Amino acid sequence: MPNFVVSRSLSTELILRMAMPLGAFALALMLLMGVLAEQRERQFIGNSLNGIAQRTATTLDYQLGERVQDVIQLAWLATTPDYFDSAAARRLFDNKLMRQPAFAWIGFADAQGLLLSASNNQLTGRSVTDWPDFREARHGLHVADLHAEPLLDLHAGSAAHGPDSGRFLGISQGILSEQMALEGVLISKVRWAWIRELVDDLRTGHDGQVGLEIYLIDRHGKVMLVSRDPEVQGSFTLPASSGLLEPGSPRVWQEHAEADGRRYLMTWSAQPPDTSLIGTLGWRVIVRQPAEIALGPVRTLRLQLGVAAGLLTLGILLLAWIQARRISRPLARIAATADAIAHGESRSIPTGSHLEEVDSLARALQQMIDSLLHSERERSQLHHLAHRDTLTGLHNRRALELQMETAAARVGRSGEQFVVFALDLDGFKQVNDTLGHAAGDDLLREVARRLLKAVRREEMLARLGGDEFVVLMMSTPDQLVSHANIVAARILACFEDGIRVDGQTLQVGCSIGAAAGLQGELPETLLPRADEALYEAKRNGRGRLAWWQASS
Repeated sequence: MPNFVVSRSLSTELILRMAMPLGAFALALMLLMGVLAEQRERQFIGNSLNGIAQRTATTLDYQLGERVQDVIQLAWLATTPDYFDSAAARRLFDNKLMRQPAFAWIGFADAQGLLLSASNNQLTGRSVTDWPDFREARHGLHVADLHAEPLLDLHAGSAAHGPDSGRFLGISQGILSEQMALEGVLISKVRWAWIRELVDDLRTGHDGQVGLEIYLIDRHGKVMLVSRDPEVQGSFTLPASSGLLEPGSPRVWQEHAEADGRRYLMTWSAQPPDTSLIGTLGWRVIVRQPAEIALGPVRTLRLQLGVAAGLLTLGILLLAWIQARRISRPLARIAATADAIAHGESRSIPTGSHLEEVDSLARALQQMIDSLLHSERERSQLHHLAHRDTLTGLHNRRALELQMETAAARVGRSGEQFVVFALDLDGFKQVNDTLGHAAGDDLLREVARRLLKAVRREEMLARLGGDEFVVLMMSTPDQLVSHANIVAARILACFEDGIRVDGQTLQVGCSIGAAAGLQGELPETLLPRADEALYEAKRNGRGRLAWWQASS
């Protein structure tokens, strides 16, 4: 092959040397990208379904953990004398059933297995020594797997009817004396219908997932619960090669065909740790969706990439043919003009079209771009330094003043009003005095982060210095007070939880003073008014909102 020679016939050289190979390369590249994109899309869909399975398993474990805590709390009350009074215990159990519909029945048996008290007075006086809940819980907490309880199914009027009637989970807690002698056992039955409702709610929470099905299976692979749309029909068979019961299997989803030939995308929750409740019970969650629905985006992507590959190839060939014939003379003119602009010169554009001009154009354009970008970055940095607080990154006093001027002009045009909130931290000085200024700075940064989450996009948050913050908001006159109270409630809620600073949890509060601006008033008068209201809030007990009044 002869060497490439730069000449005035550049258009011919581009067509012969670049257009055809580039078109073939683009087509091959698009096909490769299509295969990779399809694989990534399939992986993304499978991982999305797996996320539903993981969230379902996590939610089940959390909700069951809450019920276990309820039982432990009730058992702890056994240390009080009133607990052994059957009437008092029954009222306690009835109240728990009324407040927590997950429980179908709660009872307390003595060390000999005699039920002394029970919710709704059901089965009181019976012996439960043959109940596994009693036997296993004599040494501590016991959670029984799904089982039937005929006695409760016959007697528990509050138990669920239908296919889940008489099916329960047992949560029991043995009660030991200080001498570690068994005093009794608290036994509870959780409705299986509650588990079903919980899973159904999780499924319906993914409305965008058409045909989604959730299965709950036990440690032996037996299906305990199915949640699906009423319109969805079909069988479920756990494939032997799914890896579902193989601990540590890296797979999280696979395609699976049922006996009727319909294919599904199936995924399952990870092997739960033994420390979790569903891990103790050996439960797993399976989520599946018809493949024609789940993988619909893959087929669409494949078609789109095919069309794009064809259009791109044709476009490259066409553009190469057009541009190769026109590039030489414009390229030389552009290069000369770019050089003149970059060096501040003014000269005529030559008529030459040698290939060296391309490099000259690239260098000149890059120099111009670098210069423009450098200037833009400097302007941006100067603007940031002039309008931002260096410690917290919030707006500073200058930025607040500019925004208040804008708000005042807006009041004149739209008739809206604006409110200024003056915020001051309660207890900040004690942090500075006891832990030092570094800890105080950390505290201020965390407070700023929380306040940023509390304010909305249309509201402005600024720091004036120290522990002084300001929030500026606008609203219509008829909604001003209610809107402002909502904003103040969001701000005060930021301080309900303690703040971790230097390994310590600090309880810091906030007092708020508010002043509303009227049409025609100068914005600079509002901040002193808000400060006066702030002092009023502190005098009245701190941690509250106070409005400026003309008489204050």
